[in-house]
Amino acid sequence: MGTIYQRDGKGPWWIGYTRDGTQYCESSRNRAIGTRGTHADAVRLLQLREGDVAKGLPVSPEIGRMLFADALDDVLRDQRVNGRRAVDATERRIRLHIKPFFGKKRIAEITTTQIRAFTKARVEAKAENATVNRDLAVVRRAFRLAHRAGHVMAIPHIELLDESRNVRKGFVEPDAFDKIRDALPAVYADIATFGFVSGWRVASEVLPLTWNQIDERAKLIRIDPGVTKAGEGRTFPITKALATIMKRRKRAKRKDCALVFHEDGHQIQRRQFARKWSDACTDANVPNIIPHDMRRSAVRQLERARVPRQVAMRLVGHRTESIYRRYAIVAESDIHEAGANLDALASTTKLLRSAKKRGRGAKKIA
Repeated sequence: MGTIYQRDGKGPWWIGYTRDGTQYCESSRNRAIGTRGTHADAVRLLQLREGDVAKGLPVSPEIGRMLFADALDDVLRDQRVNGRRAVDATERRIRLHIKPFFGKKRIAEITTTQIRAFTKARVEAKAENATVNRDLAVVRRAFRLAHRAGHVMAIPHIELLDESRNVRKGFVEPDAFDKIRDALPAVYADIATFGFVSGWRVASEVLPLTWNQIDERAKLIRIDPGVTKAGEGRTFPITKALATIMKRRKRAKRKDCALVFHEDGHQIQRRQFARKWSDACTDANVPNIIPHDMRRSAVRQLERARVPRQVAMRLVGHRTESIYRRYAIVAESDIHEAGANLDALASTTKLLRSAKKRGRGAKKIA
């Protein structure tokens, strides 16, 4: 049996209980969950702890006290400590969607039913399935960190939405790209060409490119681990088109700037490139094209060139083939080959039928 007592005969009531030979003492006062530390609060808390001990559940003074908002703050701290690039996006998700929905609830109070209600609310707000799943991933991470720290006994089931219909469709055909490139200023045209050939992300992988990443002897361009979205290193061969760009950029190279692409020694920002791209699309009369379409087009070009899929994925930085399916990238060469095989099969079938007919005719004549 546990005990209920006051320290020095005053102040909030405390409880004492034993688990596996270890004595625990815990105050019944907790402003986060609205208990004042009265004798009744202590009775309820002791009953809860003794029930958990009897069931063999993990018990500690921290369980049940943490607010969900604090668990979400732990997610942000974890991302910052580990250098995650998505920390700003995570902060926006928490501030705009997750915290307003769950309010000041304790993490132990949040159930699968409430998480489903959150999912429904986000869908009704016209959020895409992929966006909702990123929100749910933050919720799930909050529970996992809290569980490891002993603040919650179990993680509720969190069901993700189907993303198979979230297919990305934009491509830039070579003729359209040539028009856009010709309408761009020189350095921006080189950036666009590099992105169109390599499929690298313009904002995070092309614009920050430095000369120490260019290995002319090995004819490779490298990205160090931790820079890419997936955190993995990557290399891309210096093709003829990229070699031409490097020669042009060498003529504009400055001693006070290590960047390959710059304006007067200053790094070109994502928004600057986006504005120039939008203006060029308007001037070239090629609407509804965004810079990320170059990434999809580059992957499709690799497929058309019959580059093995695993190699293509490593070149552009796709970790799974599911990304290929979401991008709706089809190996057209395989489709044409399939069509040729069907035609060959049809021709063979006709020949076989003709041979059978000739055989039956020969029997009749005999």
